[in-house]
Amino acid sequence: MALFPSTVIASAAGGYDIDNSCRFNDDDAPYLARTPSSTGNQRTYTYSYWFKIGNISSGNFHLFNRHTSGEGGGRYLLIEFKTDNTMRLISGNAATLSDPTSTSMQLITTRVFRDVSSWYHFVIAVDTTQGTASNRVKLYINGVQETNFSTATYPSQNDIHFINHTNTTMEVGGASTWSGTQYKADGHMAELHCVDGTALGASDFGEVDEDYGHWKSKKYSGSHGTNGFHLDFANS
Repeated sequence: MALFPSTVIASAAGGYDIDNSCRFNDDDAPYLARTPSSTGNQRTYTYSYWFKIGNISSGNFHLFNRHTSGEGGGRYLLIEFKTDNTMRLISGNAATLSDPTSTSMQLITTRVFRDVSSWYHFVIAVDTTQGTASNRVKLYINGVQETNFSTATYPSQNDIHFINHTNTTMEVGGASTWSGTQYKADGHMAELHCVDGTALGASDFGEVDEDYGHWKSKKYSGSHGTNGFHLDFANS
């Protein structure tokens, strides 16, 4: 991994600039790992981050939460680009990631992600306490909620996910070996927010530029909750 100190996502004058990104090179099998010291909210949470694709040929891990006790550590929550360049959000139990034995949540986009020249902004907001199934998981891409999925399995109401728990390790930009397989990322990630206990929208992290009409970064000013955090990748 390498840190890039130049401004990677610039706003208009007077706006919020993202000054750093972290490069993940799949040849190095990189990832960052963190295990919470206490348990937070496992039903309601938000991820927000910017990602620029490097290698599009082999899939691309973004965020991975793996439960490290019971069932061989095979319980997980995953956000990735698949090998067909679609995006997948999945939570379930498995001996390996390619062979899930049960799935409590799975969304796979119909759109593909192959633009290696642009930054994508992703917001994943989960609140399994919602009465309407489609409100329990929302995916925003560059400020617009994604509604077209080839697979759409929403979690049951009050479903508990493998996140924000003392036995659940979160891995960023890849995943450590599982059943003899290394899962990798390739590209740049910037401005990662993990919010524990609140399901937020894209407008909490970005906004439309009033002069040019494109989606741009916005400084997040809210709380990150018990186990939430912000990675600006400024510290090498």
